[in-house]
Amino acid sequence: APQLTRLIFAALASMVLYAMGMVQNDLAHVRRDRASRPRRPIVSGVVSPREASLGIVLLTLGGMVLAFLTRPDASSQLAPLARSSAMIVALALVAAITFYNYVASFHRWLAPVAMGLCRSLSVLLGAAAADPTIFERADLAPLWLVWLVAGGVGLYIAFVTAIAARETETRAIGAIRWAPTLVLFVGIELAVLMVLRSLYIDAPADLPLPAVPAGLPAD
Repeated sequence: APQLTRLIFAALASMVLYAMGMVQNDLAHVRRDRASRPRRPIVSGVVSPREASLGIVLLTLGGMVLAFLTRPDASSQLAPLARSSAMIVALALVAAITFYNYVASFHRWLAPVAMGLCRSLSVLLGAAAADPTIFERADLAPLWLVWLVAGGVGLYIAFVTAIAARETETRAIGAIRWAPTLVLFVGIELAVLMVLRSLYIDAPADLPLPAVPAGLPAD
């Protein structure tokens, strides 16, 4: 499939798995929601636990099918592992979502880390769909850029999640409120440096240089 088509399937897979995580979150937190959120669909009886479980299974299968559709054609002559890279990331995303809902969400400091991991894997899912060989290239430059973006998004979401968990507290949040802004600032700076490096340091040797104005030394 063309790259744009693979990206569309990857975006749809990410959204479907996100929806699966929301349903799974409600199912995992039924006991807590009975006390604090009685209007949630499962707690209020609008959706039964059995229906929610069925929805989780169907959404997971749908997300994996969409991830499968990101595989390049057999004529691409890629290694089997490279052709399945998006599916592998999607499986890791399902595992991370399940870990967050049933384990990490019950721990104050583990929850932001797990949520950030889920967002990082969503970015990597798109990267694997756009270029299935990106995780096995000898050229590390594109790989570092992917990890930079995925790690930055994950770190940003982790800090936002940690702040959101304390929004009902009466005491001041503290210096952590500046963490998301700092992550954005550092991420933008690193992205600019990567672009400048690709333009001026890693540029081909035969790239034509600007002409030297008359009267100036040409070195």
